[in-house]
Amino acid sequence: MLKTKNMTKIGKDLENLLTSDYKDAMAESHMTAWFERHQGQTKDELSFDLNVNHDDSLEIENTESELGRELTDTEIDHVVDEFHSAIIDNVELVDNVVVGWWDTCGSLNETF
Repeated sequence: MLKTKNMTKIGKDLENLLTSDYKDAMAESHMTAWFERHQGQTKDELSFDLNVNHDDSLEIENTESELGRELTDTEIDHVVDEFHSAIIDNVELVDNVVVGWWDTCGSLNETF
């Protein structure tokens, strides 16, 4: 078991699953569906929107399915934090405003 910043335990299997490729794919899936909502938001507004308005149950269910087990509450919080960070890391900002997002093929997506 690995320890996170708050010193709680995260399963090694979960840490092994949460590669940058896995997190980027989660972010891409989200942005494919929700980009129009986020376009024009500042980085802080995007972060707030994800934390307050987004239902993270799909990302949690997919991660549990990949692992073949249920996540603990601490692990759920970790997955959500990693997912939200991946979204923010994959958006294109101009003057701190979301104008696009980078997909897993390295292409910038700006409008649909």
